[in-house]
Amino acid sequence: MLGTRTERGKARLFKQDLEKNEDNPVFGYKRAIEELSENLNDIRYNIQPKTEQFIILDPSLLKQALLDLGNEYMTYILEHLKKDAKTDLNTLIDEMQQTVEELK
Repeated sequence: MLGTRTERGKARLFKQDLEKNEDNPVFGYKRAIEELSENLNDIRYNIQPKTEQFIILDPSLLKQALLDLGNEYMTYILEHLKKDAKTDLNTLIDEMQQTVEELK
């Protein structure tokens, strides 16, 4: 998730996720969202302060930074999904309009 700090990093990571499922992009989006949600839940609920002898290790800043990065990446995935859906729908509308014109 650390590679998601920049737009280029987000795009690279997201492209890798989608390339794993080239045959079905919807499955790629679904898998990416589910994996990210699972990772965010693990971070949210499983990272707790820990005591080692007389030292208390408080990972709250790291935890919050990871959650922020994960949420940014989730937003990126959803925006990309919206953009792809719009493109696909516009293509479908254009094809339907062309078909209507041909049938006239």
